[in-house]
Parts: sequence; C-alpha cells; structure tokens
Amino acid sequence: RLYFDKPAAQLNLAEAAALAAIAESPNLNPFDAPQEALSRQKIVIQNMLRYRMISPEEGIDASRQELGFAPARPDEWAYDAASLGEYPAFLEMVLQQIETEIPRRRLERGGLRVYTTLDSGLQIQAVCALKAQQAQLAGQPLSEESASCPAARLLPTLSGADVFTSTAAAELVILDPLTGQMLALVGVPPIDLAGSILPARPAGTLSTSFIYLTAFTRGLSPASLVWDIPANANLASQSPEYHGPMRLRIAQANDYLNPAQTVLALVGVENVWRTARQFGLLTEPNPLSDNPLSDNPLSPLSLLGDVNLISVSQAFGTLANQGVLVGKALEQPSANAAAGGPTPLRPIAILRVEEAGSGRILLNWTTAQTR
Repeated sequence: RLYFDKPAAQLNLAEAAALAAIAESPNLNPFDAPQEALSRQKIVIQNMLRYRMISPEEGIDASRQELGFAPARPDEWAYDAASLGEYPAFLEMVLQQIETEIPRRRLERGGLRVYTTLDSGLQIQAVCALKAQQAQLAGQPLSEESASCPAARLLPTLSGADVFTSTAAAELVILDPLTGQMLALVGVPPIDLAGSILPARPAGTLSTSFIYLTAFTRGLSPASLVWDIPANANLASQSPEYHGPMRLRIAQANDYLNPAQTVLALVGVENVWRTARQFGLLTEPNPLSDNPLSDNPLSPLSLLGDVNLISVSQAFGTLANQGVLVGKALEQPSANAAAGGPTPLRPIAILRVEEAGSGRILLNWTTAQTR
C-alpha cells in the first residue's frame, strides 16, 4: 500500500520482486534510493530465473515492466523534525545509541519495542520554556501557549538591556545526574556519537569551574586569597572593572576573569585539561593544537575550545553527584585513551529494547556505569 498504493493480493511479479528487494535492505527503497531499488529488483528477478521459480518469458516481461510507484508520503513512511513535534533531537539520540548495539538494518525491519528515558511532561515544559525565553530575548510578546506554560511563568523577566536584536540560538538539556538518564532534550538533529547532538560552541567562562577545581586538588581552597587586578599596569586606567583582593569563592561566583587567569597560570594548563578529560569534556590531547602555549598563553575563555551542552550538563551533574560520573560507554576506548583520559560515559536515552512479539530483550541499559 505504501509503495504501490494497492494490497499485496494485487501485486504483479515485477512489483513483488521490488518489495522483496526492499525488505532485504529497507534503506534502499524507491523514495530514498530509486535507482538502487530498481537495480536490486532486477537482481531478485534474475535469481528467480536462476532457481527456475519463474519462466524465462515471465522474467523478461517483469524486467521490462515499468513500475508505477505511489508518491512519497513522508508523514507515513519516515520521520522529520516537523512530524516529530517536540522530540526530534531526542529521537535522533535514541537511534544513534541503539545503533551501537543493534544494526540499522534490524531497526528498519521494525518489530521492536523501545523504552526510553524521556519524561514527556518535562519535555513539553522544556520546549515551552525555551520558546518563551527566546521570545523574551528577541523582545517579542509571549504567545498564548507560552504564557500558559507553568515552566515559562518561572522565568525571570528581562530588562531592555538583555534583549537581542537578532534571534538567539537556544538549547536545553535536562539530565538526572544520579542515574545518567536524559529526561528532556531540545535541540536540532543530526548528532554524532560523541555526544554532539547539539552543536559545539565556545566554552567561554564555563572553564573557570574546572580551573578552580584543579586548584582545590593542588592545595588551594575556596577561602584562598586571589587578586582581581590587571595583568598589565597600563590597563588599569582603561577599565574600572577590577575589584582588588578577594576570596577565591567570590571570584568564581562573580565570574571574574583575572583571578581565573592567575589561578590557571599557577596550576598549569595541562592539569586543567586532565581534569576536564575526567569529566568527559575533552577527547584530544591538546584541543587547541594550533595555539602554541609558549607563544600565546591560553586564557580561561579559550581553554576548553568548543563544547556542547550535553557534555557540559553531564560534567556539572557529576559535581552535583558528589564526583560520581554516571552514564554508558558508547565509544571505542581508543580516542580518549590516546588523550590520556578514560573512555567517556555518555548520558543514557534508552532503558531497554525488546522484540515486540516474543518479548526477548535485545538491549538492557537500566543499570548504568559509574566512575
């Protein structure tokens, strides 16, 4: 009915041969790969002739017959961002994670029941809140839908100075750091296996937390004295944004860059990178290999390079979980091991996968890995 707009009882030999080829490799279908689908149909007919399942006349007639495929109906045979409503990024993450254990060809044959970690109510609230925040940042009035959303009503109001003239890119991730489960995700597919379902963006001052954490492991404390002063005396008259001596906890809470730069120079760039790798934020030995340290010392703003929101959320969730990282090793261990770090544990989007008919469990991730 999908490909020929008719029931199976009305198929002729040429059409039946085409469906047999599609059943073997569903991704090579007339909608996605029309030429390949026709070539494979011819192979099926040749095999039927080879094993004398049809006569030569029937084979010649079927090979010459022009197939009349029904027009593609994306809402019925495939998915896209529009048809998925509130869940496109999450579904992409689910598919990618399943494919680490179950081949795509098996997935496309269907007959599987997939249990995910998604909290649909939380996802709906996340989408609503994100749309409301984007409207505020753009200086636009809230839609009736956003205004009635409980999560959107919890957002702080913004002043005129906070409004952007252009649309701000926005993403949202909700993780349970105790279980490593992804509860909600708002972003744009596609993704790759390294957690990049959301695009990588400059880390900016997110790195300061890992600078100070590294400092704590090397003898400093939140009460240690740091100085917020210009690195160059000539800069002192150019900016009033310096605050003199303060406790490290005050410098971190206010995101002052000069104290972070001072602490970075004290503990060393490589040591901060080592800390970041333990949290799954870095996979390369040197994320800024084109930036020689001797010629151009790194600042807190450029230290981690580009990161994505999923990795960042999981890293800070590890702090919330008293230093225990929870997730699943989805990658080959070679990449991060070569960088001197462990295999990353990624957030889990799947609980289990089972066959719909027999109930046989093909994948069970209800118990996560911890480090």
